[in-house]
Amino acid sequence: ASFFAADLVDEVHLTLCPVLFGGARAATLVDGPGLDGEWLRRRARLVESRAVGDELFVTWELRGREAAPGVPG
Repeated sequence: ASFFAADLVDEVHLTLCPVLFGGARAATLVDGPGLDGEWLRRRARLVESRAVGDELFVTWELRGREAAPGVPG
């Protein structure tokens, strides 16, 4: 989460697998303490996607930061 908050991430590579897990303590892609009121989001553009067996590999290019709608800033 600190890399996203510092605007140091320009690309995200994800592998989606047909396995689900969760719970209150399950990690997320941008796990962390939060942004302390600096609610910003990043839009992404799909660069590549390919299926290999039951898995899906995707690459997203992140665009500029913007304030989330409905949140002052």
